[in-house]
Amino acid sequence: DRHGAGGERLRQRISRWPAVLRNVLRKPARLGLTLGLLACGGAMFMSALNVSASWQATIDKVYQTRHYDVEVRFHNVEPIDQGERLRQLPGVRQVEAWGYSPAAFAREGRIDVSRAYPDRGHGAFAVMAPPPGTRLIDFPLRAGRWLQGDDYDAVVLNHAAMAQQPQLQIGAPVLLSIAGRTQSWRLVGIVEEIGAAGVAYVNDKAFAQAIGSDAGTRMLRVVTDAATLGERLQHIQQMEAVLLRSGASVETVQPLSELRNAMGDHIFILIRALMALAMQQVVHPDQGSTRVTPPPIPPRNATPVATTQPYTVRPDG
Repeated sequence: DRHGAGGERLRQRISRWPAVLRNVLRKPARLGLTLGLLACGGAMFMSALNVSASWQATIDKVYQTRHYDVEVRFHNVEPIDQGERLRQLPGVRQVEAWGYSPAAFAREGRIDVSRAYPDRGHGAFAVMAPPPGTRLIDFPLRAGRWLQGDDYDAVVLNHAAMAQQPQLQIGAPVLLSIAGRTQSWRLVGIVEEIGAAGVAYVNDKAFAQAIGSDAGTRMLRVVTDAATLGERLQHIQQMEAVLLRSGASVETVQPLSELRNAMGDHIFILIRALMALAMQQVVHPDQGSTRVTPPPIPPRNATPVATTQPYTVRPDG
């Protein structure tokens, strides 16, 4: 037309464009599908990076809220002297004896049951009694307050324990079964504890009264001067040797780094899978748009084409 938008003139203008641009615009539907797949791949890659960074920040709280290196648990109640034996070892800075016992949320008229997975970690529930004024833990409060020296019926639950009893509120009574004894406590606080099953924290004197004994301990938390993994393993071997010679019934000797690594491995597979899917979309964005083109249909009056070579019949002789 008079504006110069004729088909021939437009084709001439397009013919001056680079070959790459002409090929891109030749199939706009395919271009849109390819760009969409590239966008999805980029979104999945960014999601994987964000999940990785978020999970890394979460598991870093294991070190930020715990200030010990090794946790020792016993099958049975052991004398407090076990902590003194470990304190005499070279490289051991501090040893704290904690009250510890598996427990369950009790209900009147029902059997007390503690639900846990076969690993005895996921879904488990325990009561711990830290020494007064301990500095080996520093869990952030979600509600309420931490234990005080004159608390004899107060209990602080971590967020995993609250997930088992979501109806509880600050100030509500909590019925706990500890060592076969049922006792009512008053909920005074809720803390965030990353990397632990359900735990109820009570004062050491109140715990001793609940189990009917204060003659020993079932858990020790140890602070060492280890700066490397090798030094920490050496300290653990020395602890195990001392406890073995004393006849202690050791259940576990777990370094804090092992807890952090176990948490990190939980999400490792998901992050790698997201990155692999994203890279597949970016490197081969056209795999999802592959189409099978059917062979052309010949016209109705077309002459058939011979598919074999002609041959000549020769007479004998």
